[in-house]
Amino acid sequence: MASDNDADRRAKDEVTDVDAEKADVTEGGRLDRRSYLKLTGSAAAAALGTAAAAGSAAAQTSVNGISFDRTVDIVEDHGADNTGSQSIDSELESAMGENTLITFPEGTYKVTQRHELPGGTNVGFLGEGEVRFVPSQGSNFRMFNSSTNSPADQVLFKNIDFDIRADNTVTGLRFNTRNGVHVENVEYVGRGIHPDGEVTNALTVTISNPDATGTVKNLVAKKGSTWARYKNGDGRVGIGVYQPHVGTLKVIDCHLAEFGNNGMYTSRHNGKVQVEGGVFRNNNVAGVRIGGQGSYVDGASFEIDPETYTGPRESGYESNAYSMRAVRIEQRKFDKPAGAEVRNCDIVVRDHPAPNEPIEVKDNAKSVIVRNTRIEQDVDGVASIGSESNGHPIKMDGVSLTGNAGGGAAVSAPDSPNTVVQNCCIQQTGDGRDGVKLNNSDGSVVQDSNINVPGEAVNVSNSSVDTANITKGDTCPAPSLDGGSGNPSEGSWGSDLANTVTVESTGSERATYEFSVSEALEAGLQANVTNAEYADAVEGTTGTGSVAQYGSDNYRFDGEVTDFTVDGPADVFVNGEQLDLSQFGSADSGTSDSGSDTSDSGSTDSGSTEDTSGSDDGSTTPDLSRTVRVTSTGSERATYEIGVSEAIEAGDGANVSDAEYLDAVEGTTASGSVAQHGSDDYAFAGDVTSLSVDGPADVYVDGEQVDPANVGSDDGSDDVDPSRTLRVASTGSERATYEISVGEALEPGENANLTGAEYPDVVEGTTASGSVAQHGTDDYAFAGDVTALSVDGPADVYVDGEQVDPANFGDADGSDAADYPNQVVIDGREVDATSDYTFSVSGELAKDPDAGSVNANDVVSEGTATGQVNGGIDGYRFSGDVTSFRITGSAAVEFESEE
Repeated sequence: MASDNDADRRAKDEVTDVDAEKADVTEGGRLDRRSYLKLTGSAAAAALGTAAAAGSAAAQTSVNGISFDRTVDIVEDHGADNTGSQSIDSELESAMGENTLITFPEGTYKVTQRHELPGGTNVGFLGEGEVRFVPSQGSNFRMFNSSTNSPADQVLFKNIDFDIRADNTVTGLRFNTRNGVHVENVEYVGRGIHPDGEVTNALTVTISNPDATGTVKNLVAKKGSTWARYKNGDGRVGIGVYQPHVGTLKVIDCHLAEFGNNGMYTSRHNGKVQVEGGVFRNNNVAGVRIGGQGSYVDGASFEIDPETYTGPRESGYESNAYSMRAVRIEQRKFDKPAGAEVRNCDIVVRDHPAPNEPIEVKDNAKSVIVRNTRIEQDVDGVASIGSESNGHPIKMDGVSLTGNAGGGAAVSAPDSPNTVVQNCCIQQTGDGRDGVKLNNSDGSVVQDSNINVPGEAVNVSNSSVDTANITKGDTCPAPSLDGGSGNPSEGSWGSDLANTVTVESTGSERATYEFSVSEALEAGLQANVTNAEYADAVEGTTGTGSVAQYGSDNYRFDGEVTDFTVDGPADVFVNGEQLDLSQFGSADSGTSDSGSDTSDSGSTDSGSTEDTSGSDDGSTTPDLSRTVRVTSTGSERATYEIGVSEAIEAGDGANVSDAEYLDAVEGTTASGSVAQHGSDDYAFAGDVTSLSVDGPADVYVDGEQVDPANVGSDDGSDDVDPSRTLRVASTGSERATYEISVGEALEPGENANLTGAEYPDVVEGTTASGSVAQHGTDDYAFAGDVTALSVDGPADVYVDGEQVDPANFGDADGSDAADYPNQVVIDGREVDATSDYTFSVSGELAKDPDAGSVNANDVVSEGTATGQVNGGIDGYRFSGDVTSFRITGSAAVEFESEE
């Protein structure tokens, strides 16, 4: 394993890019990462326990918190070649199984094809010593893939490198999981370029359980691709996190450089991404791209400088490059709370071909908080920290902005009311440079700051702004990139204590805490030990304090944590790993209680002290080991009703008392509601027999998301086999867009980019939409018939391998009303129960997305539609006459003809 201390990181950084691909030892005799792994390979095996080290396939073990029922040695147990002479593809396929850890003795392994991970189980890959995987020359594929349709439960990938030094050779990893990943000590050796229109990411991760956390640590790719190969959004990404991610991913001490399409593209989802330490150098679009409360960059270094760029200078690509930034804050359509943070970072931006703000806040990003960060900028005309007109504030505290940038302003916040700039130092010397520019930004404050610029210190227009204690003349601290900033939260604080503890709020109520350590303790930058209404404190080796909603406190310490209590909704992390408070007998386990309503009082009455199942038959107490959770996904209140077969009790998050909107349990039925950011949970026995939701909310049973429409459904839709194929292939230089609808079922194929591109493809029920760039191809598997197809741009479409003419199909948006002149709408919005329907027509029949929802449980096949509505609307267009119609329930049915 690689060492985590600063000396080893500096030793690794001192190796040149050429030497790093060949040498085992750095100049001066210090060990680099690979030599360190050689020395500690036996220790890695020993960590598995004696049975695992002996090659036993039956030994149960755990690595980095991921458990495995069996461990196999790919060489000893499966006969794989570790000299790189023969491929190990067949051995990999035979080794991968349920809850299996595969170990790789030191050597080189040739892998020539993509391998699909088994779904719903834990899978592990662990290198022992110096282990390299080598794809075939010319490859451009994900070597290991876990799909969104069949995600793994947890994935371990550790101590394995990729050799992609052959010309035009790229590979990567995609791990869609339910409960998290642990990726550690992985390096891509070589430059990741390929002539294809789309190039695979180095790593793609999603976590579909909102309560789960994954880790990516010490992932290194110093030659990601080339810095200008954006490829219309299909260029290579270092780390990608997309839908359906709702969990938390921690990215620790990674080194990502020279990627053409973001070092980290991790903003477009409803989860959290937390970057701690690391180096991000010369990445196009952004070094790191995040958005929303709970996501942050802490203690990282960023650089954009042609002098340190090692790749080819390609004028044809650079003239069309996107733009280069250190950090981009955005979240597109995802309705996450505001509060993304950049803290304790060092950023250097020299003149380069595609300038933009070092920290940019997009119009859909809501806000950013920047603390204790230093930016040196030599690019004229753009702000160091700037936002688009988005109506949300920028908040800066302890930020230093230096460099010789001219024109514009160091800080630009148009249409950003309540912006705050305090305790900052701005010293940018270029002609015409202003300090802080505020336009249409009422309620903003600029105070207690040194602003030394040739232009106006504070440039205000159409705004009411308070300024106080503004000085001019002090020298501002510049960023330092030495060593790559491997210690998050250290910054200018500079603590010598080795460990970190962080307390993070998980709910709407204030949580209090008290803890003790064995040796020494210091408050971190986020602990409010002065000038706060609720002050935190350190007395000797004991820390006390509180965190409000969205807040966090941090400390550094030596020794061990000896005691920790938390009262209220908060989680605790020690050195980035969540701490189990039950070992200290804490009064509160730290479990989130976000409440059903933002005005709820956070009642601790779970209602679970008595048996509420309604059972009076004298049977034994039901085993309430299963869980169901309802989580808000929007700004409106959502109501729900849940029925189970045996027994159900309210959990900590359900408000069965002392709330404006009460949740309730009656016998084997629970009902209630969740407001924005709220979550209700229940424990139950048996099966979920009925489930209805009205409003924006997701439901999870035993940690896995379920579709309420599928509960109690007997339409057989799960048995549909999507064995037919559809492919869209680009035929020109411009991007082509398309939309497709089918009759029964639709799934993305390997080439559809639902999670890995600037322009993601989308599957919603039986409709798919997306785009293909030059040389690109998207593919899908489906059942039934193609009911609608539209293409805009240069592309051909093939169904079951045969080219088809889109003009022969109706448009997927229902606009081809001439071919489908009639409409039927089933409206269940005014009805509290489910209505099931089936009808047939004499002509053609297709779903109408403009009239109602499109989901997989509503099926069209050979002129017959079958489906259900519960609080929503289904719509269809058809030709001919309705030959039969049957509905069970009280939904309204409306017919309309355009003939």
